[in-house]
Amino acid sequence: VILFVLSFYPQILKIDLPSRRVVNYLVVPFSILSAYFIFYLFYYIQKKINKNLAIGLILSISIAVFINGYADSITYFTIDNQYQESVNLYHAARYLRENTRSSDKILKDHANLKADSFLKYFFQRGYDYVLSRTFDYKYEQNKREQCTYLMATQPDTEQGKKCYSKTDTRYVILKKDEDNLFFDFSENFNKIYDSDAVVIYMRKG
Repeated sequence: VILFVLSFYPQILKIDLPSRRVVNYLVVPFSILSAYFIFYLFYYIQKKINKNLAIGLILSISIAVFINGYADSITYFTIDNQYQESVNLYHAARYLRENTRSSDKILKDHANLKADSFLKYFFQRGYDYVLSRTFDYKYEQNKREQCTYLMATQPDTEQGKKCYSKTDTRYVILKKDEDNLFFDFSENFNKIYDSDAVVIYMRKG
């Protein structure tokens, strides 16, 4: 019940939590309830209708689950190196940690970088350290700040420049071949780190 309220009516409990994230935890209780329901359904069919029908349903569902799980495994467990981007990000973060001060502000592109959440703990410079540009749909909310989006996607606009001055952001970590084109042609930034998947820019001045 608490998870349901937090997911759909967080204002009732007056707790400021991202409801889209909390709703993911509903999977566990609903899965348990579904298992009880399926068990009861098979029990009812076996006792009241037809035992062979119940066995056939169990086999059909088992085969469907196996095929679906096998398809997911083929998709995610491949011989390709799926972690190279994360490795690149780790080395980029290490470079920044060794070449920046705790007072230097850093912006990361959470919308495009993979496995970037560890940066907060990697730098060990406070809970709110490392500004984060998040997914575009979140900026459509009226109460959402816009600076992290503008700094990552429109660095040379008047609004973008104001945001950089306001937040005193000096470094930007981006996924290569995404929004970095704006920075490559900017006179206000220098590329100081380049890898296969991650690039870092430093604001001049």
